[in-house]
Amino acid sequence: MFPRNSKILICDDSPISRELATRILGEDGFMYLEDVSSAQEVVDVLSKNKADPYDLLLLDIVMPGMSGTDLVKVIRMSQSNYKDLCIIMISSEAEKKVVLKALVNGANEYLLKPVDRESLTKKMETVWNKLTETQRSEINQRAEQRNDLNPLDMH
Repeated sequence: MFPRNSKILICDDSPISRELATRILGEDGFMYLEDVSSAQEVVDVLSKNKADPYDLLLLDIVMPGMSGTDLVKVIRMSQSNYKDLCIIMISSEAEKKVVLKALVNGANEYLLKPVDRESLTKKMETVWNKLTETQRSEINQRAEQRNDLNPLDMH
């Protein structure tokens, strides 16, 4: 499972959905959480956080401007250190073709709204277990480096 010092970015245009995911993760002991409301904000945040990269992105599919599915494609095609970022798509869209498109574009997993603790934990475990040993090691190393930091200093 992702270490509690993992850095997680939550993107959803719904403040309620962002708050719910943040609360669940916070109650589960995750301290390095940030939330944004648009794909453009994700791009901005990722480009500013190269020294201490994010380990996981929870990304809504349906958003104004660029969709989450299109953003995944952009991230996967980039030459940045985020091209291998763990991404769990979150949406109320249960239609098979929508789910398939998200996964084909590079999402690691897909989670239906409303998000609940059990489903989110299960998807995070699935993503973690699919990572290579090298990827898990890199995430664990970054988490260890954050041990000396105050989570409030991250913003």
